[in-house]
Amino acid sequence: MGKPLALLASLFFMWGFITVINNTLLPHLRSVFELDYTQTTLIEPAWFIFAMGIKGLGPLTEEGSGLLIMAIAGGALVVVQGWLADTVGLQNSFWLPAACELYALWGSKPTQALPPDDMHVPEQA
Repeated sequence: MGKPLALLASLFFMWGFITVINNTLLPHLRSVFELDYTQTTLIEPAWFIFAMGIKGLGPLTEEGSGLLIMAIAGGALVVVQGWLADTVGLQNSFWLPAACELYALWGSKPTQALPPDDMHVPEQA
């Protein structure tokens, strides 16, 4: 009876320690990455959901993480779309996810954020 209890207590301790460290780092992450309050509150649930959701996927990790992100982001719209369905009708409420998809496509367009590969960058002496 002692070994299972010790194992369970150790698991709870590790989980709690990770949670405490995560909450301790949030103010620093906020200042480093210039996050607002809403973005900061999404870090903790995303940490646990995302890390547990892609564990053990192996070569399918990229596809699984993309699907998980789409599921989390899409789940946030369910309440708003339900309200829209009650006010403007079910068929017209689908304009909301269509607009979000168009915004995501617009946001994923290629940019010139990185210099071209053939650009010579002088070395610092």
